Amino acid sequence: MGTTNSQWEELMKNIMSQNLPNEIVIDILSRLPVKSIVKFKCVSKPWRSLFTDPKFIELHLNRAIAKNSHCLLVRHVADPDEKIYSKWNKAILGDINKLEVPLQNKGNNYLTVKSGHSMICVGRYWDDEEIYSLRNAETFEELARLEVPGQSITNYFSIVGCSNGLVCLNEANFNGSYHSLNSFFWNPATREFRALPKYFINKFTSSLVVVGLGFAFVPITNDYKVLRILYFIESKVHEVEVFSLNTDCWSKVDADIQCNITSQLSQAYVNGSSHWMATKRDDDGNPHYSILSFNMVEETFGMLMLPKCCEKDHFPMHKLLTMFEGSLVVVVYNPYQLNKSCDIWVMNEYGVAKSWTKTFSFGNEVEVMIPLGIFDNGEIIMEKEKDGELYSFDPRAKQRKSLSMYQPARIVKYIESLVSPQGRNSIGGSVSAPSTSQVETGVVIQQQNGSV
Repeated sequence: MGTTNSQWEELMKNIMSQNLPNEIVIDILSRLPVKSIVKFKCVSKPWRSLFTDPKFIELHLNRAIAKNSHCLLVRHVADPDEKIYSKWNKAILGDINKLEVPLQNKGNNYLTVKSGHSMICVGRYWDDEEIYSLRNAETFEELARLEVPGQSITNYFSIVGCSNGLVCLNEANFNGSYHSLNSFFWNPATREFRALPKYFINKFTSSLVVVGLGFAFVPITNDYKVLRILYFIESKVHEVEVFSLNTDCWSKVDADIQCNITSQLSQAYVNGSSHWMATKRDDDGNPHYSILSFNMVEETFGMLMLPKCCEKDHFPMHKLLTMFEGSLVVVVYNPYQLNKSCDIWVMNEYGVAKSWTKTFSFGNEVEVMIPLGIFDNGEIIMEKEKDGELYSFDPRAKQRKSLSMYQPARIVKYIESLVSPQGRNSIGGSVSAPSTSQVETGVVIQQQNGSV
């Protein structure tokens, strides 16, 4: 519920300085960083009431958006070079509590260590701690390390999405190929964290897997929604659930999904809808690719066509569905062509298949580099297939630079805000809500078999 005009005026009278007009004081306070405002909540009850009021929260957010105060929220795992591994394969090395050996190879998420004159493959480093940090959107320089206040049973979270400073997390395994039914909201700036209500539509009477997740702010209803698509293995049917922060509960959505979702996390929120790459086999068993969409306002599914060259796999190709400058984008990479071509397609008119336009094409003849996302400046985030290292590639200058991290990773656009995961501070009131184009959805890194 938003604050009425009379309530807002009364609140202003209680906190305002007698020496300055109300408008000036509010203007000054709305420009303060979140860290300062969190401290000032302790000054008095009227100040705390102001800083938790929906109108002030919205005004503060719009100030930050106008200043373009965005940065990047990054989730990755610790670089093996930075750690001393104490958990080795006891069947090979015996009961050794601590063994310091030089790292020889970390390709394909495997550690190979040297012990004496022998080379030993220790195995996948599933015990790595996950690291959350804020990065400069231009230089990728680390600005701050973050700590998720909550705990995950699996020790890992997956970033489903981020909008207006509110982050949606889902409990997951190391590389995001598995997601549980436990979802969370987190505001890194205020350090507020909450688990979403439990809602199990089948009470675990049959086996299921989470095949699709999406998160978005819906400006029309001033609501934050989480979408969860489940697949029941025995009955071979999908069921869909939507969580609304306005109502603080889950609801079931009737849906008849006749395709296989190939990417668990929605990679593009465009035109009020979340999108996933999907396939459906013809009578001969050949896969046909398309885009599955879910309108967050109407809560209905739809299908969008891909460029003709992407509908079938004449050769195994990597297809990335993302967004850039408010439009759907498909990045197609074919490592089996001589020049290992990478094409960028943009849907210029949403929902119109004929509007797909190839805007850029480049080759990478040296090694296999898999596209994973697009930065706001147009640079492409790519993974070196050989060892999983991440790079930022400028297709125009044909230059790349290392991001000094490895898959699995997840990068989303982020802005500090006072938006509360509890729902009592949902945006509303007389100040205009951010437009859809201002809501974060763009920068996404995802693994081909599941995002992290």
